[in-house]
Amino acid sequence: MSLAELKSEIDRLPAAEAQYLAAYLMHRSRRSEASYATGLDATWEQMERGEKTSLPRALELNAELRRPST
Repeated sequence: MSLAELKSEIDRLPAAEAQYLAAYLMHRSRRSEASYATGLDATWEQMERGEKTSLPRALELNAELRRPST
């Protein structure tokens, strides 16, 4: 499938699916960065210890993720 075909298909996706795809592609592009992998590991360890995130903080993180990257 060509890039033009992919773009055309993406344009037809519902907004939620397009956002999920954008997040997935961002993850794929960053997963080889050492600092990104370290951050993911640290987050996993926090979750394993039972550390929780408040709803206001989760909403703040969500808003940060929705902002276009520079």
